Amino acid sequence: MKDLLVFGNGNISKILSHYLEKNFNIIAYVAFKKYVSSKKFNNKPLFAAETIDKKFSPKKYKFITTIGYFEMNGVRKKIYKFLKSKNYKFINYIDKNANVPNDIKIGENNILLDHVSINPKTFLGNGNIFWSNSVISHNVKMKDFNWVSSGSIISGETTVGSCNFFGSNSVVSNNSLIGNNTFFGAGTLISGKIGNNNTFINSKSKRLKIKSTDFLKYIKNDR
Repeated sequence: MKDLLVFGNGNISKILSHYLEKNFNIIAYVAFKKYVSSKKFNNKPLFAAETIDKKFSPKKYKFITTIGYFEMNGVRKKIYKFLKSKNYKFINYIDKNANVPNDIKIGENNILLDHVSINPKTFLGNGNIFWSNSVISHNVKMKDFNWVSSGSIISGETTVGSCNFFGSNSVVSNNSLIGNNTFFGAGTLISGKIGNNNTFINSKSKRLKIKSTDFLKYIKNDR
């Protein structure tokens, strides 16, 4: 297995490392000095980012960033730029159970987890994270540092900017134009032209004043 440096020492890093360690030898985790409070993380060495190039040469080692959507993915963007300034290169992690055609164009530092489905003629930029069972349909153009949660669907011919958050089971209709830095909550339905710095949330489900066992009496079934 190829050696890999992982930037991140939080809960998201632990979750994503579960996938990464199946295909890579994680030799160390890295975080900015102010977040390094121990010498190890996830049973591996933990080093400060400020001097990481003194320990691991950019000519030999590659990175991936495992950071959540803090500051609308802005923290992940800052880390990417920081490591690029040190001349590091990045891998893409594409799970073996993801459905990804050969004709897509993809940048670097992307993470595609199990059962992600990417349709043909799609462009993906840098630093995007796609959680399990999300769908990116045909001819989608997505820029950088987006977070696509489980069950989300970006429909065909849609253009997506950078640093957006798509909550679980959110749906973007076909031929939509999504700007930058917008939060789409779980279960939202989006269509048309959406600008920058917006927030969309779906209404909570209604709680009925009836017991579930009584409610089932009103539902026909063949049991």
